[in-house]
Amino acid sequence: MPVVQGLLHVAESLGVRSRELQALAGSRERISEAELYRVVEQVQALADDQALGLHWITWLMERSFGPVAHMLVYAATLRHAFALFQQFEPLICEGQSVCTLFEQPDSFSVRHVGWKGCSPNTQRFAAESVLTGFLKLVHVYFGAARPLRVRFEHAAPIYAREYERVFGVGIEVEFEQSCTEITFEQALLDATSPHADAAMYAAQRAIAERRLVQVTQSAPYAVRVRELLRARFPKRVYMAELARELGVSERTLRKALTDEGTSYRELEHAALGALARELLQDRRRSIQETAHEMGFSDATTFHRAVKRWTGLTPSSLRERG
Repeated sequence: MPVVQGLLHVAESLGVRSRELQALAGSRERISEAELYRVVEQVQALADDQALGLHWITWLMERSFGPVAHMLVYAATLRHAFALFQQFEPLICEGQSVCTLFEQPDSFSVRHVGWKGCSPNTQRFAAESVLTGFLKLVHVYFGAARPLRVRFEHAAPIYAREYERVFGVGIEVEFEQSCTEITFEQALLDATSPHADAAMYAAQRAIAERRLVQVTQSAPYAVRVRELLRARFPKRVYMAELARELGVSERTLRKALTDEGTSYRELEHAALGALARELLQDRRRSIQETAHEMGFSDATTFHRAVKRWTGLTPSSLRERG
Protein backbone atom coordinates (compact mmCIF):
# COMPACT_ATOMS: atom_id res chain seq x y z
CA MET A 1 0.00 0.00 0.00
CA PRO A 2 1.57 3.35 -1.04
CA VAL A 3 0.62 5.18 2.15
CA VAL A 4 2.33 2.54 4.28
CA GLN A 5 5.36 2.35 1.99
CA GLY A 6 5.63 6.15 2.01
CA LEU A 7 5.49 6.22 5.80
CA LEU A 8 8.18 3.58 6.07
CA HIS A 9 10.36 5.41 3.55
CA VAL A 10 10.12 8.59 5.64
CA ALA A 11 10.82 6.72 8.88
CA GLU A 12 13.87 5.10 7.33
CA SER A 13 15.15 8.51 6.19
CA LEU A 14 14.88 9.62 9.83
CA GLY A 15 17.14 6.81 10.97
CA VAL A 16 14.70 4.11 12.01
CA ARG A 17 16.33 0.69 11.53
CA SER A 18 15.13 -1.27 8.49
CA ARG A 19 14.44 -4.44 10.54
CA GLU A 20 11.92 -2.51 12.63
CA LEU A 21 10.31 -1.16 9.46
CA GLN A 22 9.93 -4.59 7.91
CA ALA A 23 8.29 -5.87 11.07
CA LEU A 24 5.70 -3.10 10.71
CA ALA A 25 5.14 -3.47 6.98
CA GLY A 26 4.76 -7.22 6.70
CA SER A 27 4.60 -8.72 3.24
CA ARG A 28 1.02 -8.11 2.13
CA GLU A 29 -0.02 -5.58 -0.52
CA ARG A 30 -3.30 -4.78 1.27
CA ILE A 31 -3.78 -4.33 4.99
CA SER A 32 -6.76 -3.65 7.22
CA GLU A 33 -7.58 -0.20 8.57
CA ALA A 34 -6.63 -1.39 12.06
CA GLU A 35 -3.19 -2.45 10.77
CA LEU A 36 -2.78 0.89 9.01
CA TYR A 37 -3.50 2.73 12.27
CA ARG A 38 -0.92 0.53 14.00
CA VAL A 39 1.71 1.41 11.41
CA VAL A 40 0.97 5.13 11.77
CA GLU A 41 1.22 4.97 15.56
CA GLN A 42 4.47 3.02 15.57
CA VAL A 43 6.16 5.02 12.81
CA GLN A 44 5.36 8.21 14.73
CA ALA A 45 6.86 6.71 17.88
CA LEU A 46 9.96 5.33 16.15
CA ALA A 47 10.57 8.52 14.16
CA ASP A 48 10.29 10.64 17.32
CA ASP A 49 8.59 13.46 15.40
CA GLN A 50 5.32 14.64 16.92
CA ALA A 51 4.65 16.80 13.85
CA LEU A 52 5.20 13.93 11.40
CA GLY A 53 1.72 14.48 9.93
CA LEU A 54 2.82 17.96 8.81
CA HIS A 55 6.17 16.82 7.47
CA TRP A 56 5.98 13.46 5.75
CA ILE A 57 4.04 14.51 2.64
CA THR A 58 6.74 17.05 1.75
CA TRP A 59 9.39 14.32 2.07
CA LEU A 60 7.68 11.74 -0.10
CA MET A 61 9.25 10.67 -3.35
CA GLU A 62 6.81 10.87 -6.28
CA ARG A 63 7.26 7.13 -6.78
CA SER A 64 5.50 6.58 -3.46
CA PHE A 65 2.16 7.42 -5.07
CA GLY A 66 3.10 6.08 -8.51
CA PRO A 67 1.01 6.96 -11.57
CA VAL A 68 -1.68 8.66 -9.48
CA ALA A 69 0.71 11.50 -8.55
CA HIS A 70 1.74 11.99 -12.19
CA MET A 71 -1.85 11.78 -13.42
CA LEU A 72 -2.91 14.54 -11.01
CA VAL A 73 -0.06 16.78 -12.15
CA TYR A 74 -1.09 16.49 -15.82
CA ALA A 75 -4.84 16.96 -15.18
CA ALA A 76 -6.53 19.98 -16.71
CA THR A 77 -7.64 21.68 -13.48
CA LEU A 78 -7.60 21.27 -9.73
CA ARG A 79 -11.25 20.27 -9.88
CA HIS A 80 -10.38 17.50 -12.33
CA ALA A 81 -7.44 16.44 -10.16
CA PHE A 82 -9.64 16.19 -7.07
CA ALA A 83 -12.18 14.01 -8.92
CA LEU A 84 -9.33 11.76 -10.09
CA PHE A 85 -7.96 11.46 -6.56
CA GLN A 86 -11.32 10.25 -5.30
CA GLN A 87 -11.66 7.76 -8.15
CA PHE A 88 -8.18 6.28 -7.72
CA GLU A 89 -7.97 6.58 -3.94
CA PRO A 90 -7.82 2.77 -3.50
CA LEU A 91 -4.34 2.91 -5.08
CA ILE A 92 -3.18 5.24 -2.31
CA CYS A 93 -4.95 4.15 0.84
CA GLU A 94 -7.33 1.28 1.53
CA GLY A 95 -10.55 1.82 3.40
CA GLN A 96 -12.26 5.09 4.27
CA SER A 97 -12.27 8.01 1.87
CA VAL A 98 -10.19 10.82 3.35
CA CYS A 99 -11.61 14.06 1.95
CA THR A 100 -14.44 15.80 0.15
CA LEU A 101 -14.90 19.10 -1.71
CA PHE A 102 -17.12 21.98 -0.55
CA GLU A 103 -17.73 25.10 -2.62
CA GLN A 104 -18.76 28.59 -1.56
CA PRO A 105 -19.41 31.62 -3.84
CA ASP A 106 -15.88 33.00 -3.50
CA SER A 107 -13.92 30.02 -2.17
CA PHE A 108 -13.66 26.26 -2.02
CA SER A 109 -12.58 23.95 0.77
CA VAL A 110 -11.12 20.47 0.90
CA ARG A 111 -12.49 18.89 4.05
CA HIS A 112 -10.94 15.92 5.82
CA VAL A 113 -13.54 13.22 6.40
CA GLY A 114 -11.65 11.66 9.30
CA TRP A 115 -10.55 8.15 10.19
CA LYS A 116 -12.83 6.37 12.63
CA GLY A 117 -11.90 3.96 15.37
CA CYS A 118 -8.32 5.17 15.81
CA SER A 119 -6.49 7.10 18.51
CA PRO A 120 -6.48 10.93 18.71
CA ASN A 121 -2.79 10.90 17.65
CA THR A 122 -3.60 8.96 14.48
CA GLN A 123 -6.63 11.16 13.76
CA ARG A 124 -4.43 14.25 14.07
CA PHE A 125 -1.80 12.67 11.83
CA ALA A 126 -4.43 11.91 9.16
CA ALA A 127 -5.89 15.43 9.32
CA GLU A 128 -2.46 17.05 8.99
CA SER A 129 -1.49 14.71 6.14
CA VAL A 130 -4.63 15.38 4.08
CA LEU A 131 -4.42 19.16 4.36
CA THR A 132 -0.67 19.38 3.70
CA GLY A 133 -1.10 16.93 0.81
CA PHE A 134 -3.69 19.10 -0.89
CA LEU A 135 -1.57 22.20 -0.21
CA LYS A 136 1.32 20.46 -1.99
CA LEU A 137 -0.92 19.69 -4.98
CA VAL A 138 -2.06 23.32 -5.18
CA HIS A 139 1.56 24.45 -5.11
CA VAL A 140 2.40 22.09 -7.98
CA TYR A 141 -0.23 23.90 -10.05
CA PHE A 142 0.15 27.42 -8.67
CA GLY A 143 3.33 27.81 -6.63
CA ALA A 144 2.44 31.21 -5.14
CA ALA A 145 -1.08 30.26 -4.02
CA ARG A 146 -1.80 30.63 -0.32
CA PRO A 147 -4.76 29.22 1.60
CA LEU A 148 -7.32 31.65 2.93
CA ARG A 149 -7.62 29.72 6.17
CA VAL A 150 -6.88 26.33 7.72
CA ARG A 151 -9.08 24.66 10.33
CA PHE A 152 -8.55 21.61 12.52
CA GLU A 153 -10.92 19.76 14.83
CA HIS A 154 -8.16 18.83 17.26
CA ALA A 155 -6.78 21.13 19.92
CA ALA A 156 -3.59 23.08 19.27
CA PRO A 157 -0.64 20.70 19.84
CA ILE A 158 2.56 21.72 21.56
CA TYR A 159 4.18 22.23 18.13
CA ALA A 160 1.44 24.68 17.00
CA ARG A 161 4.00 27.17 15.66
CA GLU A 162 5.04 24.57 13.07
CA TYR A 163 1.67 25.00 11.36
CA GLU A 164 2.55 28.59 10.46
CA ARG A 165 5.80 27.45 8.86
CA VAL A 166 4.05 24.75 6.84
CA PHE A 167 0.91 26.62 5.76
CA GLY A 168 2.46 30.08 5.45
CA VAL A 169 3.29 33.03 7.64
CA GLY A 170 0.18 35.03 8.38
CA ILE A 171 -2.21 32.23 7.40
CA GLU A 172 -5.03 31.86 9.89
CA VAL A 173 -4.83 28.37 11.45
CA GLU A 174 -7.73 27.59 13.79
CA PHE A 175 -8.02 24.69 16.22
CA GLU A 176 -10.95 23.02 17.98
CA GLN A 177 -13.22 23.75 15.04
CA SER A 178 -16.32 21.85 13.87
CA CYS A 179 -14.42 20.43 10.86
CA THR A 180 -10.92 20.01 9.44
CA GLU A 181 -10.48 21.83 6.13
CA ILE A 182 -8.21 24.02 4.01
CA THR A 183 -9.76 26.87 2.01
CA PHE A 184 -8.60 28.61 -1.17
CA GLU A 185 -9.94 31.23 -3.59
CA GLN A 186 -12.62 29.79 -5.88
CA ALA A 187 -10.79 30.92 -9.03
CA LEU A 188 -8.04 28.35 -8.47
CA LEU A 189 -10.42 25.41 -8.76
CA ASP A 190 -11.11 25.79 -12.48
CA ALA A 191 -7.98 27.68 -13.58
CA THR A 192 -6.08 25.80 -16.28
CA SER A 193 -3.08 23.99 -14.91
CA PRO A 194 0.26 25.17 -16.35
CA HIS A 195 1.26 21.49 -16.54
CA ALA A 196 -1.88 20.24 -18.33
CA ASP A 197 -0.85 17.65 -20.92
CA ALA A 198 -3.56 15.48 -22.46
CA ALA A 199 -1.16 12.86 -23.84
CA MET A 200 0.80 12.43 -20.61
CA TYR A 201 -2.42 12.40 -18.61
CA ALA A 202 -3.88 9.66 -20.80
CA ALA A 203 -0.72 7.55 -20.49
CA GLN A 204 -0.60 7.81 -16.69
CA ARG A 205 -4.33 7.19 -16.39
CA ALA A 206 -4.03 3.98 -18.42
CA ILE A 207 -1.38 2.71 -16.00
CA ALA A 208 -3.45 3.74 -12.97
CA GLU A 209 -6.55 2.00 -14.35
CA ARG A 210 -4.68 -1.27 -14.83
CA ARG A 211 -3.33 -1.11 -11.29
CA LEU A 212 -6.76 -0.27 -9.91
CA VAL A 213 -8.19 -3.41 -11.46
CA GLN A 214 -5.35 -5.46 -9.97
CA VAL A 215 -5.79 -3.94 -6.51
CA THR A 216 -9.54 -4.49 -6.48
CA GLN A 217 -9.35 -8.20 -7.40
CA SER A 218 -10.14 -9.10 -3.80
CA ALA A 219 -12.76 -6.37 -3.50
CA PRO A 220 -16.54 -6.98 -3.69
CA TYR A 221 -17.83 -7.72 -7.19
CA ALA A 222 -19.69 -4.38 -7.25
CA VAL A 223 -16.41 -2.48 -6.81
CA ARG A 224 -14.60 -4.55 -9.43
CA VAL A 225 -17.42 -4.21 -11.98
CA ARG A 226 -17.67 -0.45 -11.46
CA GLU A 227 -13.94 0.08 -11.93
CA LEU A 228 -13.78 -2.17 -14.99
CA LEU A 229 -16.65 -0.27 -16.58
CA ARG A 230 -14.82 3.01 -16.03
CA ALA A 231 -11.55 1.58 -17.30
CA ARG A 232 -13.15 0.35 -20.54
CA PHE A 233 -14.71 3.72 -21.43
CA PRO A 234 -15.61 4.75 -24.15
CA LYS A 235 -16.26 1.14 -25.16
CA ARG A 236 -19.51 -0.27 -23.80
CA VAL A 237 -18.96 -3.61 -22.07
CA TYR A 238 -21.79 -6.09 -21.69
CA MET A 239 -22.27 -8.22 -18.62
CA ALA A 240 -21.29 -11.51 -20.26
CA GLU A 241 -17.98 -10.05 -21.42
CA LEU A 242 -17.20 -8.57 -18.02
CA ALA A 243 -18.10 -11.83 -16.28
CA ARG A 244 -15.56 -13.68 -18.46
CA GLU A 245 -12.91 -11.11 -17.55
CA LEU A 246 -13.67 -11.66 -13.85
CA GLY A 247 -13.43 -15.42 -14.35
CA VAL A 248 -17.05 -16.24 -13.47
CA SER A 249 -20.22 -17.07 -15.37
CA GLU A 250 -22.76 -14.36 -16.13
CA ARG A 251 -25.23 -16.12 -13.82
CA THR A 252 -22.70 -16.19 -10.96
CA LEU A 253 -21.90 -12.51 -11.42
CA ARG A 254 -25.57 -11.55 -11.48
CA LYS A 255 -26.22 -13.49 -8.25
CA ALA A 256 -23.14 -12.02 -6.56
CA LEU A 257 -24.26 -8.48 -7.40
CA THR A 258 -27.77 -9.24 -6.16
CA ASP A 259 -26.32 -10.53 -2.89
CA GLU A 260 -24.37 -7.26 -2.60
CA GLY A 261 -27.59 -5.28 -3.06
CA THR A 262 -27.03 -3.96 -6.56
CA SER A 263 -27.25 -4.89 -10.25
CA TYR A 264 -25.17 -4.60 -13.39
CA ARG A 265 -27.46 -1.88 -14.75
CA GLU A 266 -27.16 0.17 -11.55
CA LEU A 267 -23.37 -0.11 -11.63
CA GLU A 268 -23.24 0.78 -15.31
CA HIS A 269 -25.34 3.88 -14.67
CA ALA A 270 -23.17 4.81 -11.68
CA ALA A 271 -19.96 4.42 -13.70
CA LEU A 272 -21.26 6.39 -16.68
CA GLY A 273 -22.70 9.05 -14.39
CA ALA A 274 -19.35 9.44 -12.64
CA LEU A 275 -17.57 9.77 -15.98
CA ALA A 276 -20.06 12.35 -17.20
CA ARG A 277 -19.59 14.32 -13.97
CA GLU A 278 -15.80 14.18 -14.36
CA LEU A 279 -15.85 15.31 -18.00
CA LEU A 280 -18.36 18.08 -17.33
CA GLN A 281 -16.04 19.52 -14.69
CA ASP A 282 -13.68 20.64 -17.46
CA ARG A 283 -15.34 23.92 -18.40
CA ARG A 284 -13.11 24.34 -21.44
CA ARG A 285 -15.23 21.63 -23.05
CA SER A 286 -18.84 22.46 -24.00
CA ILE A 287 -21.70 20.14 -23.06
CA GLN A 288 -22.07 19.29 -26.75
CA GLU A 289 -18.38 18.34 -26.93
CA THR A 290 -18.73 16.25 -23.77
CA ALA A 291 -21.69 14.45 -25.34
CA HIS A 292 -19.63 13.59 -28.42
CA GLU A 293 -16.72 12.39 -26.26
CA MET A 294 -19.08 10.02 -24.47
CA GLY A 295 -20.33 8.64 -27.77
CA PHE A 296 -23.57 10.58 -28.20
CA SER A 297 -24.45 12.16 -31.53
CA ASP A 298 -26.42 15.05 -30.04
CA ALA A 299 -26.76 16.91 -26.75
CA THR A 300 -30.46 16.04 -26.33
CA THR A 301 -29.81 12.30 -26.14
CA PHE A 302 -26.87 12.95 -23.80
CA HIS A 303 -29.11 15.12 -21.60
CA ARG A 304 -31.66 12.30 -21.22
CA ALA A 305 -28.95 9.72 -20.52
CA VAL A 306 -27.24 11.82 -17.84
CA LYS A 307 -30.60 12.50 -16.17
CA ARG A 308 -31.24 8.74 -16.14
CA TRP A 309 -27.79 7.97 -14.70
CA THR A 310 -27.60 10.67 -12.04
CA GLY A 311 -31.03 12.23 -11.61
CA LEU A 312 -29.52 15.58 -12.69
CA THR A 313 -29.09 17.37 -16.01
CA PRO A 314 -25.61 18.02 -17.48
CA SER A 315 -25.95 21.72 -16.63
CA SER A 316 -26.85 20.92 -13.00
CA LEU A 317 -23.91 18.51 -12.71
CA ARG A 318 -21.54 21.18 -14.02
CA GLU A 319 -22.89 23.80 -11.60
CA ARG A 320 -22.62 21.46 -8.61
CA GLY A 321 -19.07 20.40 -9.51
